[in-house]
Amino acid sequence: MSSTSPQLRAEVGLEPPTILVVDDEELNRELYRRLVLRAGYNVCVASDGESALEAVRRNAPDAILLDFRMPRMDGPAVLRKLRADALHADLPVILLTAESESERIAEAFDAGADDYLLKPVDTRILHARIRSTLSSREYARRIRVAAERERSQEVLRNQLLADLREARDVQRAQLPALPRRFDGAWVSGAVEPCGHVGGDLIDVTELSDGSFVATLMDVAGHGTGAALIASAIRAQLRGLLAAHDLPEAIAMLDRWLLAESAARHVCIGAIKMRGRSFTMLNAGLPAIWVGGREKPRMLVPSASPPPGLFKARKYEVTQGVLEPGEIIAVVSDGVTEPFGFIDEVDGVVPKILGAIGDGAPHSGDVASRIRALFDGAEQPDDATALLIGAAS
Repeated sequence: MSSTSPQLRAEVGLEPPTILVVDDEELNRELYRRLVLRAGYNVCVASDGESALEAVRRNAPDAILLDFRMPRMDGPAVLRKLRADALHADLPVILLTAESESERIAEAFDAGADDYLLKPVDTRILHARIRSTLSSREYARRIRVAAERERSQEVLRNQLLADLREARDVQRAQLPALPRRFDGAWVSGAVEPCGHVGGDLIDVTELSDGSFVATLMDVAGHGTGAALIASAIRAQLRGLLAAHDLPEAIAMLDRWLLAESAARHVCIGAIKMRGRSFTMLNAGLPAIWVGGREKPRMLVPSASPPPGLFKARKYEVTQGVLEPGEIIAVVSDGVTEPFGFIDEVDGVVPKILGAIGDGAPHSGDVASRIRALFDGAEQPDDATALLIGAAS
């Protein structure tokens, strides 16, 4: 606020700017001191170049009225010393000179003067030049502060992006390499987060009896917080599946989430496969597709609440056998909701299955089909597909 009038600054409780007057003649110093005081500014004075430099260090003035002609160290010499000091390089200086020759004026500006005034000084012009100089300094200060803030924000943005990329790499490393082939079935799929990281995960857990459980988890929310919780749920569920059957493992996960007070729930679709026989559980996801690439033989809707939402009495399962050529497709609501209701899988699953060819598709191909659903539009949520097919 250095550019506002001294009177206004006093009214709002701010100290008026300080002007340093430098002149070797006492009468001139006193004249300029009174003129500056009359304008409402604070004033300090110096009688030569050396004392002027000391006054700058001691009083930190907002601007200087500096006489051109002084013994030992003249005005331009003082200016050059100031401009060589990083602390005072931008301190506004108005040179006072009795000489109007262009060479003298050029010398003043070459030394770093912001402005000059010819003696004898006109009071109104002096006050106007001081205001103008202070306004210019304040404008330059604001530009400098804005540039520094922008640089700081850029550093923070770059650090945040680096952290997010690292988190994305960590989360991707947790995903199983797909496709995977087992006796009687294959597993593939892809996770397309709406940001760098997300709350959707796919996992495949091999069990000691030769069976496996393929799981799609969709933690409420998205972003880094959801990703951290998804990682913790994945680790917890793996241990539970190794020791318990599918519905009991999910029930224990439900109790664990409620006990942890995570304030998050997870929609989950889990399919246990032994050969081509399946036991599947849907807790909060869109209906699970079982059938051909264009039409389902059966749809398995959610029959239980998502773990962590509230304690469920039991988790229902559906059992069956996957026929040759059939596929089980589990998708998160980020795949269905943008195009209709959460359970309307008929419109999106064929678009994923119909373009990936026969056999077990590569994870990258599944990801491409998910992205193609949005046709370049921004995803509102994480979008994930888990596919299990009967081995040929």
